[in-house]
Amino acid sequence: PLTPNTILLGDTQNRENFADFAELIDLVYRTQRNLIMLRDSNDETAEEAAEADGPEEAETIDVWWGGNPANIGLMLTLAYQIQKSPIWKQSKLVIKTIVASEEELDAAKTRLETFIDEQRIPAETEVLIKQSPSYFDMIRQSSAEAGLVFMGMRPPGEEESIEDYSRYYGNLIETTKDMPPLAFVLAAEPIEFQQLIGISSKG
Repeated sequence: PLTPNTILLGDTQNRENFADFAELIDLVYRTQRNLIMLRDSNDETAEEAAEADGPEEAETIDVWWGGNPANIGLMLTLAYQIQKSPIWKQSKLVIKTIVASEEELDAAKTRLETFIDEQRIPAETEVLIKQSPSYFDMIRQSSAEAGLVFMGMRPPGEEESIEDYSRYYGNLIETTKDMPPLAFVLAAEPIEFQQLIGISSKG
């Protein structure tokens, strides 16, 4: 009687499979299923990942928000649920974002802190000023010691070809090498964080 609304996948790093994988992501999104794509730490093999129960001391979960309101709801829900597990119960949740200039810093901090207050999330915030040509270089450096990292994916464009989206996927894989365990999230439906986890307006 239950219809799954979320698909969990591992990634592929074989370039010959990029087009097929991009087509799969497009299919999942078009059928209004949320997608979570897991990438192991430092290109760890699936066998090695299966043998590990988790980090000995899971200290930080980093959630990188690029502004997509659908993705942030799903990422926070996943992070919140993970924190309930014995391994992650002592972890700290940090919501991070990058701004283009120092002039945008205060507004971005206020926006994140207001969002946290409204959602009643036990989280901290961190706003970085872009200092490198690559956002991913900054993300890699900032999250180097994290136990788990969440990042949003963009959906395929309406007029975008599978070949073009496969290039986006390939760039995503290339630019996130040597990072801690990483979960790419693509939400295909609006996720209301408070309603989903049952937090009332009274706290």
